[in-house]
Amino acid sequence: MIRSGTIVYPGVRIGENFETGHYALIRGEVVIGDDCRLGSYSSIEGKVTVGDGTVIRGRCEIPNSTIGKRCQIYAGVMFYDTPQPPDGPNLPPVIEDDVVIGCNAAVLGGVTVGARSFVAAHAFVTRDVPPDSYVKRSGEIVPRR
Repeated sequence: MIRSGTIVYPGVRIGENFETGHYALIRGEVVIGDDCRLGSYSSIEGKVTVGDGTVIRGRCEIPNSTIGKRCQIYAGVMFYDTPQPPDGPNLPPVIEDDVVIGCNAAVLGGVTVGARSFVAAHAFVTRDVPPDSYVKRSGEIVPRR
């Protein structure tokens, strides 16, 4: 289901059972798997892959990224495709399978968030996160229990 105000550019590949909120934008070399959702006022732009069963909530900005299967990305999350915004080399972030990213968190370019990790709301992720980790709001990375 594509809701009103959403714009999907030609060439975007979307799997089955996809749903958007209102006024989402999807453009570029985007491939979205089956059973995914994109919230209202969110954008996916550039070269982006989204795995099956992933939910991206409202007001998220996702440029040039790889997102695994069954991820939960909550409202207001920002991905950057450079390690030093606003300029620098294009190094997309990689989000592995089963990752949860809390509201208003940010992930810099070139960072990999390992499988089954949890990123707290308002965290600013500037370095790689090992699988099964918890990123605190302060940015500290600890093993997930």
